[in-house]
Amino acid sequence: MLLLRISKYLGLVSVVILSNCVFAAGDYRVWFDSPATSWNQDALPVGNGRIGAMVFGSTTAEQIQFTEETLWTGQPHDYSNLGASNYLRQLQAYIFATNQTDFWSLASQKFMSVPLRQCAFQPGGTLELAFPHKDPSNYVRGLDLETAIVTVEYTYAGVRYVRRVFASYPDNILVVRCEANSPGKVSFTAKLTTPHAMCTNSFEGNDLVLDAGISKAANGLNSKVWFRTRVRFILEGGSLIKGDKTVTVTNANAVTILLVVGSNFVSFEDVSGDPVGRTTEFLRAVEGVSYARLLERHLADYQPLFRRVTVDFGFTWKTNLPTGARIKRVIGGGRSRLVCVVFAICAVSDDFWISTRMSSANVARQMEQCD
Repeated sequence: MLLLRISKYLGLVSVVILSNCVFAAGDYRVWFDSPATSWNQDALPVGNGRIGAMVFGSTTAEQIQFTEETLWTGQPHDYSNLGASNYLRQLQAYIFATNQTDFWSLASQKFMSVPLRQCAFQPGGTLELAFPHKDPSNYVRGLDLETAIVTVEYTYAGVRYVRRVFASYPDNILVVRCEANSPGKVSFTAKLTTPHAMCTNSFEGNDLVLDAGISKAANGLNSKVWFRTRVRFILEGGSLIKGDKTVTVTNANAVTILLVVGSNFVSFEDVSGDPVGRTTEFLRAVEGVSYARLLERHLADYQPLFRRVTVDFGFTWKTNLPTGARIKRVIGGGRSRLVCVVFAICAVSDDFWISTRMSSANVARQMEQCD
């Protein structure tokens, strides 16, 4: 498994990674030879600042767990604690007297917000893809930081299968591309699930649709955020059959999957937005756009941001060393370009530049550890 621990070491960023993961030479890739087992430890993230997702990479039961920046518990609410100013002088006296116990007791009851704690960010759901590919060979699952694309590839029954996942900022969508090196070999069953109890599955044409409301209450506030997820399947050959809550693709040459999410959130005081209209507009904007063009627009947008800041200490890539050995070299005082890769991980997974989009850093939220 992958377990990131960012720390300071000799003025450089260092990391502890417990896994069989290695970094490829001359680039910024992190890869594994087995599927992920946990969303917050070894699943791989993609995100565009608004949509975030974690990719597990299973060859039989793929999970792409997603969320969207406005999916929070709670509702529009005035958090003011009426009469709070009446207690200011007493609180100041407690501070000057270093009386922390009475200070926090009074402040939490009479001065701080009502309710005291903020609401909680929530998951959206999971796009589940069932493939008939048990026990494949030559499995590789990786994230290329230079392209912000997660790739899953393996061989099954003599056929090489490849899946690519990325979150496009210019097109406001999550893209999943399924391919094989032999025609007519892409087959799977897809469905949408969510942990929220208030939900309905349906179809718009051949698109999977999930309408859900945030079902968790927060600090006594009922949740008022509703959202829609819509998934479109663009087939190159093959056939598509709708089930009760599923879509089954059979014998396609390749499939492009487009996932969009929209909620009723407008602002902190307004949840009158239209999730149906928003998701419809997202898909309308990419109507007729090829996968190649979606990928081109994604890279043209992302790569200038990624490349505008780099670190290079002049170290050489030690391609013959596994990641664990490279980390030991750094801890033992050796030189390694591993620190450059770690810098890139920190840059794309935190507020370093993602939030310059005037949107929240959803990749960072997806990667938060919950140990």
